[in-house]
Amino acid sequence: MNGIFSPQPRPNATFRLFCLPYAGGSSVTFMDWHHWLPADIELVCIDPPGRGARIGDRPIFEVPILVDQLIDEIQGWLDRPFGLFGHSNGALVAFELARRLQTLGYSPEIVFASAKAAPALIQEPVALHRLSDADFIAELRDGGGTPEEFFDSPELIELFLPVLRADFALSETYRYVPSASLDADLVLLSGTSDSCMTAADQAAWAGEFGGQVRKHEVAGGHFFVDEQPDHVTAILAREIAHVRRHRLAACI
Repeated sequence: MNGIFSPQPRPNATFRLFCLPYAGGSSVTFMDWHHWLPADIELVCIDPPGRGARIGDRPIFEVPILVDQLIDEIQGWLDRPFGLFGHSNGALVAFELARRLQTLGYSPEIVFASAKAAPALIQEPVALHRLSDADFIAELRDGGGTPEEFFDSPELIELFLPVLRADFALSETYRYVPSASLDADLVLLSGTSDSCMTAADQAAWAGEFGGQVRKHEVAGGHFFVDEQPDHVTAILAREIAHVRRHRLAACI
């Protein structure tokens, strides 16, 4: 099943924003964001295999394989200017998706990288996705961010543990390969009490892009996208308007 959809189609929109979720997340995070985005932006959610509309699909453990699948599915949506937003693991997938799209002649105008170490600096010290179920669940509990009801439900554990393993594997098996810089603007978002995106990460992220680079801090921890969706979408709307004005002026 194709996991790319718009929760509120806007056929007259002049811009599409594709959103990719964090590890263990799904399109649920973004489902209501259209309420805060202007009418000229169409929100498009991407559910990787194993979650949301694709809950029955086998999860994917490697970024290149996931990008291959997304490339096949997304090309029918690229008939107007677009941008990519990814939070945490979603930012890593968005980065590699943007790279691949650019080689195919479909360059995003803007990429939002939220709460993720720079691809060139990712170094996962432990392969958590290879732990036993008991040890993996213990790591999830210690790491926080997973609802307590998950740990109290054998049914939820059976359903979502493979997805969580796959999401951890996406980052833990990732191998950065240098490539041409992206033409897009880059916007970095980080939480004020989150350590996932350091100053070194921000500098390395910036080095991957040939467009303008701008940064925003949002009050909160790693899951500020869930805690302050109205504030996050206000940033996205302003930044999309900025890049669109800049590109229009360059064409005059």
